[in-house]
Amino acid sequence: PPESLILAGDSKTITINKGFADFVVTRTVSTDGIIHVRKILDGAESKVSATREDAMLNVEIVSPRGNSVKESYSFADGGKKLIVLLRFEDKDSTELLTLRRVYNRATLDLFDVGSRAGN
Repeated sequence: PPESLILAGDSKTITINKGFADFVVTRTVSTDGIIHVRKILDGAESKVSATREDAMLNVEIVSPRGNSVKESYSFADGGKKLIVLLRFEDKDSTELLTLRRVYNRATLDLFDVGSRAGN
């Protein structure tokens, strides 16, 4: 799992940064609920849709084979915690696995990022 998770955005898009030990994965999704096609490995396409409902973000990614990952992001404990639910389903909507991750809110000193990354 990512060591850190940063969400930022506005009323139309959300950018999700997943921080690992040596790299960051960045993904920006439109929260209009419309299915957007994204190119993935070997020219295959996945379908991504996202919606915001109050303080919850819901993202669904459907693979070329029809399997899906449903992600939900919500705050708890007065905004001190971010709860992430990941639900993996097969093409028949059969739940295969659900993961729950809890992230504590932390303040990041942006001027310290380079020194921690070895720069």
